[in-house]
Amino acid sequence: MSTAIYYFSGTGNSLVVARDIAGKIKSDLIPIPSVMNKNTHPTSADRIGFVFPVYLGGVPRIVRRFVKKMDNLASKYMFAVCTFENTTGVFKILSKEIRKRGGALSASFTVKMPGNYIVGGGAISTSEQRMLFDGWKEKLPVVVKYLEERSEGLFEKFSDTESWLGNLILSSIVVNNILSRMYLSRDRYFYMNENCNGCGICEKVCPVNNIRMTDNRPSWLHRCEQCYACLQWCPKQAIQYNIHPPFIRPGGPGANMTEYRARYHHPDVKLLDITGQKGETR
Repeated sequence: MSTAIYYFSGTGNSLVVARDIAGKIKSDLIPIPSVMNKNTHPTSADRIGFVFPVYLGGVPRIVRRFVKKMDNLASKYMFAVCTFENTTGVFKILSKEIRKRGGALSASFTVKMPGNYIVGGGAISTSEQRMLFDGWKEKLPVVVKYLEERSEGLFEKFSDTESWLGNLILSSIVVNNILSRMYLSRDRYFYMNENCNGCGICEKVCPVNNIRMTDNRPSWLHRCEQCYACLQWCPKQAIQYNIHPPFIRPGGPGANMTEYRARYHHPDVKLLDITGQKGETR
């Protein structure tokens, strides 16, 4: 039995999960950005997994666009693992996309991880992070056993307290499409402060080649995935993100949303792990 795990990860959570699973079930581990420049992506693997973070309560655009490139899914055992901070209707969205390609999502798992959505708040403490990492290590054997047995029918809930109304709305492909397209150009709210030294790491970590360095300063090209890799991996914490309310002038009191918030990327992931993923050229 051959297995391929495709993953998307900006700050390392999903990479760690994908890497841990691949190490246990002897799977090929493939970063999704590395294969996005192909028109189609046939695979000979008979067991296929997707590992990715939850964005906007759904599936990241790059993952959905990749699924649309896949062929010959009818006979595959397919599973998904999403890393998340908040509740979502993500598996309904992914299942619908896979069905359009002739396949079926057999199993799904959730892994609670520290969030990197710095606009909503800074990184949690290292002790809180460690509790979540330990929780994943405990869950890993359960996931592996399920996959090894090719079990089907489990669509794991996030929690017993999740909002059914929120899930209903966010599980709509139409709604998720609208939200994700809106966020493409929200990279206009990124900027750099005086700490920027022109190192270019932000350009290298961007999974969709959305950043170009001009005169040793980054500029964003409005096809953003909102993964925040550029901000979270900046060694000088020079990249900031701020939506300026009309009553607050840029640079004035209360204007900066991120400057004093703690950054986050998974401690077991190195910068080279992220920069080594080839970005798409489109």
